[in-house]
Amino acid sequence: MSNRPRIIELRIPTERRFEKVAVASAVGVARQMGFPQERVEDIKTAVSEAVLNAIEHSESEGPGRKIQVAFFEEASRLRIDVTDQGAGFEPDKVKTPRIEDKLAPEASKRGWGLYLIQRLVDEYGIEAVEGQGNTISMVIHLKP
Repeated sequence: MSNRPRIIELRIPTERRFEKVAVASAVGVARQMGFPQERVEDIKTAVSEAVLNAIEHSESEGPGRKIQVAFFEEASRLRIDVTDQGAGFEPDKVKTPRIEDKLAPEASKRGWGLYLIQRLVDEYGIEAVEGQGNTISMVIHLKP
């Protein structure tokens, strides 16, 4: 593979059923690159969480929104960017969930997405731009 990444782009509606399309695409790219099945499973979960988060945050902005999923296939790594058209937010203010808090019967079970993504990928970042949307970038290294 050349030094330039091969880019595969996908634009999906902000409907939950399309999360499966993004996950299936991620699986195809990861397998083609030679990731072991354990890492493919991590990629599936991370992409699912990122896309569902993007769908949720874009839905509130009105109909007709799209989510872009871009796969940057490089020689030694896969970068996946999930971009929504939702309202920006401050990633630094997102609190790490505590299992003790989530187990309480009245507690919301939400809030695990970003936490899971961080644990499943090698590199992670969020760019949030007020009025323009949010991008979650995930990098997974292909180890020899």
